[in-house]
Amino acid sequence: MKGKKRIVVMTLIAIILITSMSIVSGCVNHLEDEVIIGDFVCQVMSDKTVNLKNLSEEGKKKKNIVVPQEINGMKVNMLGYRNAVFSSGSGCWESENLNKIYIEGKNYTVKRMIFNGCPNLNKIIFIDKDNNETSDFSVVNSTLFVNKSKYFSFDIQYNESKIPSSYAANVSYFYNYEDSLNDGYYWIDDIEDGALIDYIPKEPRREGYLFEGWYKEEECLNKWDFSVDRIQKSEYYTEFIENKLFAKWAKE
Repeated sequence: MKGKKRIVVMTLIAIILITSMSIVSGCVNHLEDEVIIGDFVCQVMSDKTVNLKNLSEEGKKKKNIVVPQEINGMKVNMLGYRNAVFSSGSGCWESENLNKIYIEGKNYTVKRMIFNGCPNLNKIIFIDKDNNETSDFSVVNSTLFVNKSKYFSFDIQYNESKIPSSYAANVSYFYNYEDSLNDGYYWIDDIEDGALIDYIPKEPRREGYLFEGWYKEEECLNKWDFSVDRIQKSEYYTEFIENKLFAKWAKE
């Protein structure tokens, strides 16, 4: 009887080991070789999602980095990377130059230590993200910005007893047509008072129309000159100034 029990126990152990090895093998196969795509060192997953493991050598030279929703048709899944079978992720980006990050998408997994290697990172801009979703970034020693419509309060003024988790960005680009996405906002930025805009976003798209530049009014009378026009910025505690740029469209 004891011999039979021993055989049963050994059989169960063997089954467990074989099953575990299959799971491990499957997880290991889920990770593919890293590749450099533009500004990022990417870890491509077998489900055709991609983790942004680090900045590429080209990316490390830049002050401003855009984190896209997709790269080469693959959905961005994580800022950071998987480094073991049962690990959710690890690593950090490294750059002495990086000052500002623009986050285009939503629902990324973001590793808590991801920006520790970027000592000069100052601002994180959420292009299309609800304010209550920014809590994962609270560990970053950076100021977080959202568009004014998604700010925690339409009253921009606050006092020291009510410090917001994020601020309203002071530069706003608008699609400038009815029923556009994201409350009409195409892009946002936050620029110091009297400064030129140092990053111009890629041109927006609209089906059946051609983009003809950024203008200072909805009527598109005066074109914004990025080499000349400077930002007006008020200090908080005073009236908020939103510098608005409007897209001009022409039918194809």
